[in-house]
Amino acid sequence: PMHVVDRLIQGAAFRSEAAVSAARIVFCVGFGVRFFGTSVSDWTSGGGLRHSTLLFAMIAPIAFSVVVLYKFRKGTLGWRWLAASVLLDAVLSTTGLASNVVYPGSLYRGTLASPDTAGLLIVMMAAGLRLSVRLALLGVIANSVGLLALVAGDWMISPAPELEYSLGTILIWPVFVLGAAAFALLSAWRTRALAVHGATGSLRVERGRK
Repeated sequence: PMHVVDRLIQGAAFRSEAAVSAARIVFCVGFGVRFFGTSVSDWTSGGGLRHSTLLFAMIAPIAFSVVVLYKFRKGTLGWRWLAASVLLDAVLSTTGLASNVVYPGSLYRGTLASPDTAGLLIVMMAAGLRLSVRLALLGVIANSVGLLALVAGDWMISPAPELEYSLGTILIWPVFVLGAAAFALLSAWRTRALAVHGATGSLRVERGRK
């Protein structure tokens, strides 16, 4: 029966979400130790608000991930939590990058010229790990909107003295975004298709045995 296959798919998706949550905790802790360990003095030199924003952007996903892991262990995790996880990653990645827009360092040349912006692409691709094309599409849309908001922030509110928005820089980013989106959607679709194929094959073997 297809409901058996659906349960198997759901279990695989929830295990993927648990793995993503564990990786999110490790990443946030590591990034926090590195960032705050190298810039503590900035708290007393006008960087307190920026650091507070980044601190929230690290503590919030850690707390959310702990709840997800707890619900996964208890067997009460649902698809809405996976959707919330995809949106949270996009919002917090955008929030973390927004600190560069509002409080640019001396080397900041804009969102599209910053290597930190690659984090949005990673989060976009990670949305495909939930074995759902809809959730992967949600991640693509949310992170794309975040990227556009950051670019708009560069032009409208950023006090950076010099922004690098050459034609080559602008044209390469649609390629990056489309590549990340294709990876997310195809990985979600292909992994789900493989899981369905394996589950239906197991059901046929079980029927034949009975």
